[in-house]
Amino acid sequence: MLEGLLRQTLPADSYKTQHTFRNGHRVDAAIQLADGLVPVDTKFPLESFRRFPDADQTERGRHLRNFRRDVKGHVDAIAEKYICPGETLDFALMYIPAENVYYEIVLKEETNEDLLNYAWSRRVIPASPNSLFAYL
Repeated sequence: MLEGLLRQTLPADSYKTQHTFRNGHRVDAAIQLADGLVPVDTKFPLESFRRFPDADQTERGRHLRNFRRDVKGHVDAIAEKYICPGETLDFALMYIPAENVYYEIVLKEETNEDLLNYAWSRRVIPASPNSLFAYL
């Protein structure tokens, strides 16, 4: 899906898929801008989220906590693997494959940690299919 979106919106020579950085890590896509590369990761952790809607109230809370923990860990991994000084710009895009999943991340509830601000603090920008299109 990401490759199709890139193909439809960007010139062929302005992005690479399965780009390998000097540190050995491979990102799903890298967009070439004048000042450097923008890494785009699509390996989003959906397992906990998939369990969330069908669970009873007690289990829903556990699955939501697990989902939020998984997202935070994924943000950390993106920041550590794909933001490479001298090779990329100082941020990366985290592609979230569904609008409803994106909503759970940007939604700030008083009882939960603010995942959006956490991602921004790590220089990782969450992007849904619609918002990624706008970024491109």
